[in-house]
Amino acid sequence: MQRQYSRKAFLIGLIMLLVLLSGAVSVSAQTAAPTIISPEIAPDGTVTFRYVNDTATRVQVMGEWSKDATGTYFCNSPAWPTPDMVKDATGVWTYSVKLDPNYYNYRFYVWYEGATRAVNVPDPLNPPWDPTGINSQVFVPGPGVEWLGPQNVPHGKLQVVWYFSAAAQVDRRMTVYTPPDYDKTKQTYPTLYLSHGGSGNDVDWSTQGDAYNILDNLIAAHTARPMVVVMTNFNGIPGSTPGYRGDLIGNVIPYVEANYKYVKLNDRKIADGVIVGSAIVKRLHGTPDTLKDYVISLRQAIQ
Repeated sequence: MQRQYSRKAFLIGLIMLLVLLSGAVSVSAQTAAPTIISPEIAPDGTVTFRYVNDTATRVQVMGEWSKDATGTYFCNSPAWPTPDMVKDATGVWTYSVKLDPNYYNYRFYVWYEGATRAVNVPDPLNPPWDPTGINSQVFVPGPGVEWLGPQNVPHGKLQVVWYFSAAAQVDRRMTVYTPPDYDKTKQTYPTLYLSHGGSGNDVDWSTQGDAYNILDNLIAAHTARPMVVVMTNFNGIPGSTPGYRGDLIGNVIPYVEANYKYVKLNDRKIADGVIVGSAIVKRLHGTPDTLKDYVISLRQAIQ
């Protein structure tokens, strides 16, 4: 009888415990903080940016959506607008703006009490794919920009690759894009080498330039050939342009050709299109070595 009573008491206690736990979970679910989304894009193109920081005294969002009198977007960061965000009682800063369909870079300026300069940060809720990227990106879909931004098409891969640079005597990084199904076929691919602009790095093309999505979309539309794209980093290489040339010839290109399926004909190019990188590549074109056969300028190609 005592054993039956103990078993009954145990079961009653277990049921009460489960009821209490269920109630605790229910209360926790009811009091959980709402999910904060940034950026949030409305059907009419209104984009709402949010930044969570209860200790900041001022937060601004800087984005490249300012236009000149002709309707052309400013590209230089000093011309980007930096409107103030509004803080609510929970420490969430918010700013909304209606944007045309396009792809935009943005970041936050965060001010603290007594500071003479703002802290410059990408959106923590929408960080660039690589932590060395300085901007976040937002894509506003719409007519005429289908080739920009993420679309429902097969996707390639972005990878950070490390190689040893004899010129710098250290391991250096570059970013490499491989097209969809690269790992599933024995096909060889043309190779495009890209150089970034001043104060940038190898991830600029895939963050600020959205090269990853653009390549996926153009390849899917059969307006670009599937290719391997190598995004280099000329920062920190001794010897300026000759040093960069030596790194490309002696380290970058041999590494790529040893590790990727490339076309072995005169079908690989070094290209650029951002101010400092463009100047470097134009100087490479004038050099008396085999590299000049593989150099084009995106500015010239666009013209």
